[in-house]
Amino acid sequence: MYAQLKFDATLAAPWKVVYSAMSGVALELPTADEKARRAGASMVVKLACPALPANEQAALAEAVWNIVRYIPPRAKPGSFEMHMALAHIRLDPPQKLAREQRIHDLLHPPFAGLQTEGVQNTVRALKSAAVLVPDAALDVILRSVMYLTVQSLLQGPVAVAYAPTVAFLNLVCAPLPTPALKDAIFMSFFSRAPSEQQALVALFRQVPPAVLVPLLTQLTAALHARDAQIQAADVGDAVKGALQTWVDLGAQHPEDSALADVVAIELERFVVRRSARTVQIATDTMTAMNRGVVFDSGTTKSNREAVIAYLQAQGQLEQVMTVNRIQQSMKQPVAPVVRQPDTAPPDMDPVHSWSIDRLVQWIGGPVTRPDTPIKALNIQHITQQEQQARQGAADPAKKSKTAPGSLFSEQDVQAVIRRGLCSSAEFFTGEIADLLRLGARLHIDPQTLAPYPAHLTNLQHLIDSGAHDPVAAQNLLQAMEVAVHTLRQTTQQVQQQQLAQQAQLRNRQRFTACLDQLLQAEPLVRGKRHGGVVACALPLSDWGWAVQQFHRRWLPGHTQLEMDGVKVTLPPDQALGLYVTGSSLSAFAFDISVHLWRRSPQRTGAAGRQLAHLAPMNDDDWYDTYLPCAVLHVREQH
Repeated sequence: MYAQLKFDATLAAPWKVVYSAMSGVALELPTADEKARRAGASMVVKLACPALPANEQAALAEAVWNIVRYIPPRAKPGSFEMHMALAHIRLDPPQKLAREQRIHDLLHPPFAGLQTEGVQNTVRALKSAAVLVPDAALDVILRSVMYLTVQSLLQGPVAVAYAPTVAFLNLVCAPLPTPALKDAIFMSFFSRAPSEQQALVALFRQVPPAVLVPLLTQLTAALHARDAQIQAADVGDAVKGALQTWVDLGAQHPEDSALADVVAIELERFVVRRSARTVQIATDTMTAMNRGVVFDSGTTKSNREAVIAYLQAQGQLEQVMTVNRIQQSMKQPVAPVVRQPDTAPPDMDPVHSWSIDRLVQWIGGPVTRPDTPIKALNIQHITQQEQQARQGAADPAKKSKTAPGSLFSEQDVQAVIRRGLCSSAEFFTGEIADLLRLGARLHIDPQTLAPYPAHLTNLQHLIDSGAHDPVAAQNLLQAMEVAVHTLRQTTQQVQQQQLAQQAQLRNRQRFTACLDQLLQAEPLVRGKRHGGVVACALPLSDWGWAVQQFHRRWLPGHTQLEMDGVKVTLPPDQALGLYVTGSSLSAFAFDISVHLWRRSPQRTGAAGRQLAHLAPMNDDDWYDTYLPCAVLHVREQH
């Protein structure tokens, strides 16, 4: 369900989560253990639900017992597990049913063909105990349990059902010098659904032993050095990913592709997956705390301390972005962004990037959406919120009398709104200019491109006027987003035939791996308009493919961002995603930017459609602020 949280802002991965992670089940318990667990379930229900009638308390206690009864004696459940069982039971019926159906869908297929009583009793017990696992960890934990369960079945009478598969895997493992490497192969196979196993068989056949042995040796050592308690499914995913990356890079011998690079890529992908899980579990736990979910006393104390530490770390930004600094910046006219050929535009002024972020936060969505009108803003309320935020972020030991002019005024709010609109207009100016250059190179019909120079003129007028009419400025930006979307669609349609005719698979796979490597190394800073070069070129005709693969895609492993010189852990309602530009002024074919995204108010979904690297952004619940945090360059392949 949820987790015990710790937060340390000094660490690169500041969140630590401790939760129920299954390693197996017990079908029977010693009498003493059963009595203790029944008594514990009854006590937890009475403490958590004191107002319920005795008969309802008894029913809840029985339901809690029917979950914790399957935890093995060596992992005695405490008050935490009892509370998590109760939290699942008390979910809204549709949410509870959806969790249980997801657990069934993960655990049923691998064992559906084994209809012995012992196997099916074990699967039922696994399904019951699995409700203790947080949603974000269900996939990796239950797939690890699948592997462990198969390993135990291989020692029993149903082993004959696995005989052909085991015989094949033993052939794959024959060159491997240690049992640990053999285990890694078995983990990669048996932690996957049956529908995915055949593709893995084909992958095993593509990798020669001269590569398999050193690659697995380096990979497993790196994984266990990074996480001594790594889950079996994480090892299996890393093995599959590393073998696929080696094949994708087109190597034929170990020396053709640096195995260390392949291992580094897959190790980073593991870190990304683990980081995404951790952040999502922390987010879900904080949401549950706000909903009033009852935790045990130790977890309640730890979670409150973690949330306080997290909020204090977030408050650093308010201390850096002082009112006087904002006021001084807003007095200056908006300097035009110089866009010269072969030259990257300068990074955004920190106050300008802050103004965009604040504007979308105030209106509860992007400036380009009609349902978030600026005219509906309560300026007085926003002013009060900003003053309170700064007072709450102040260091009590350094409090002094408020200096004249240091209060955040309604005029300051209006100035920030106008500056945010101008900065948003700068983004669309650059985007339209990029797409026009790309359209000209792809010989798009001039009539299609004809309206866009006038759009550029209108945007520049907005910037020059300082967005003196915010409502009109927002209306223009809404129209510009539609115009940009239309032009991007037209450009992609022009390329569809080219994409179908070109055999670029190998180079595209190599490009993806090289982009991952660059993303690992690139510092991410709010307002940054420059960055490194992807170490693999693409033909210009592959722009449409790049849009399909990378545009509006989630970077779940990147959870920290430098903002105005302060490295900050992104809050649960912020995330980073990729944005593919139309072209590049910096002598490159096009750019892939990293943008800051925000979650819409009253929404709870994760930033991605799946909890995975480069998953499509969940734009039902999240929106792009169009704030760049890095701009990565793609060379043109001629």
